[in-house]
Amino acid sequence: MHQRVAARGSRMASSLHRSRRIASFHRQQTFSSTTATPTPAPPDIPVYDQQYINGRWTPSDSSALLTVTNSNNGEHYASAIAGTSRDTTNAIEAASAALPHWAQTLTLEDRKSYMTQFLDAFEKRSGEVTTALQHELGAPYKFARNVQTALLPLHVREYLKIVDEYSWQTVEDTSLIVREPIGIVGAITPWNWPLNQIAVKLAPALLAGNTVVLKPSEVTPINAYLIAQAIDEANFPPGVFNIV
Repeated sequence: MHQRVAARGSRMASSLHRSRRIASFHRQQTFSSTTATPTPAPPDIPVYDQQYINGRWTPSDSSALLTVTNSNNGEHYASAIAGTSRDTTNAIEAASAALPHWAQTLTLEDRKSYMTQFLDAFEKRSGEVTTALQHELGAPYKFARNVQTALLPLHVREYLKIVDEYSWQTVEDTSLIVREPIGIVGAITPWNWPLNQIAVKLAPALLAGNTVVLKPSEVTPINAYLIAQAIDEANFPPGVFNIV
């Protein structure tokens, strides 16, 4: 009789299993900032005042805004919603509800198709992403364009190749080893390589059938908003990707 077991190993699995420690974060984690105040942004400053939850842009539970600083001169560059624990709970609930359809009903080919559409939508925004990284990250133009912005498509295309080569089921002696999605992945990313770190969490998690709640750095959140816009344009099923 074959024994059905969880497995570890290989490039895809190692990336996903690093997230195991937060796979059940919906019972204990929150992704909110408590340092912002509900003061309005100055005129002509772009304001990102909604969260992307359950496939749509929704108001936050609080009007508190984070100040995103232009790293080149210290000036106020943009404002982004701070978010609350209620927003996080809503995102986790949406990701949980979306999981069965994304992981079990849809096929790997379906998920690859969504990721390819996401790539197309992201690359249409590459100029905006580069500009955002020049300001919030303080990256020089060529570095922002040729390294920071260019890394996300490179990573996603590499994972699209890996999933075709990956052994989702193997037989060893009398055991059938089945590699399955972990569940909800909480992706918390740093400010210094924002797109790179989002890409190496987002792409393998989604392709393997997990749903995602992304919490980008409060220092560099604007490029993550542009990723959410690309996800939205690619018409991912509601709740598969959320940002708080």
